[in-house]
Amino acid sequence: MSIESGGHLAQMRLLETAKRVTPAHAVVYESRDGNVPFLDDVLQQADATNSIFVIHCGFHVPDLIHRLIDKNVVYLSYSTGYSLHPFANLAKRSYHLPGSAQMIVSDLDSTATREWIRLHSPAAPFVWVAKQALDEAATDALYEATPFVYVLPNFLPRYVRREFVHHLRKIWKVASVHTLKSAWRDPASAGVDLAGR
Repeated sequence: MSIESGGHLAQMRLLETAKRVTPAHAVVYESRDGNVPFLDDVLQQADATNSIFVIHCGFHVPDLIHRLIDKNVVYLSYSTGYSLHPFANLAKRSYHLPGSAQMIVSDLDSTATREWIRLHSPAAPFVWVAKQALDEAATDALYEATPFVYVLPNFLPRYVRREFVHHLRKIWKVASVHTLKSAWRDPASAGVDLAGR
């Protein structure tokens, strides 16, 4: 298990501190990882009832809390408030969507994404949800067009993506959703006009 950044790294440092005063170890819960204990196995052990499970950040937290409902659980957050809003990584950008916000759910690869953005110059910000991982050039092109970019494979497991998109629609008050399929190549057949001309 290799965790080298952000809240994960803070959690590993907390683990090392806890080991100074009590037996403690990291546990994985999605799939087995070498010699790291697996949560389902740990829960079968007799001392699991008296154990304290410390969990932190991520979209798996509700599922973990449900699985540990009859155990001693501590939830830690290492941020001042996680939000679904995009990172403020572009200076002097407005993070306000118009009242009739549009969302594009894209299955396009990096090349097709760059091509689509080049051919469709939006006048107003929109929400872009990429179902495929994108290269840096495609991601940069998207951020130049809108600050509302979510590249799902970068941060979400497949089984929660549909629910996440539904949640985005609610928080951004999306009026319409357009889907771009990976077979898209002909700009005339794209059928999405965000230019507001």
